[in-house]
Amino acid sequence: MNQNQVEVYSTVILNLLGKLVDIGTVVGYYNATITPPNADINRLTLSIKAMLEGVEDRLEIVSQTAKAGATGTNETLYKEMEKYSRQKAAYTNNLLGLYSFLNITALGLLIYIYKAM
Repeated sequence: MNQNQVEVYSTVILNLLGKLVDIGTVVGYYNATITPPNADINRLTLSIKAMLEGVEDRLEIVSQTAKAGATGTNETLYKEMEKYSRQKAAYTNNLLGLYSFLNITALGLLIYIYKAM
């Protein structure tokens, strides 16, 4: 490259840089005047606050409902647990009676077979 080409390229580059600076200035001015710098962040913050308030309201309703129904729910649960325990005890007694009968029958058969020999 000779000196003339370098001067031509440097002038073109300086012109392009000047235009880029002008475009950057225009975009910066547009952002500063038309939309405030934190407008998107502020809108997002407000929407998140609104959602959190809605969630807090729902949570409060759920907790009040749970407190109001806690005593009735516990009583129902204990009654069902007692009913289940009684049924389980009845089934266990039936099985114990069956096993006792089968053991006595097996013992009687063993005695019968022993005496038959």
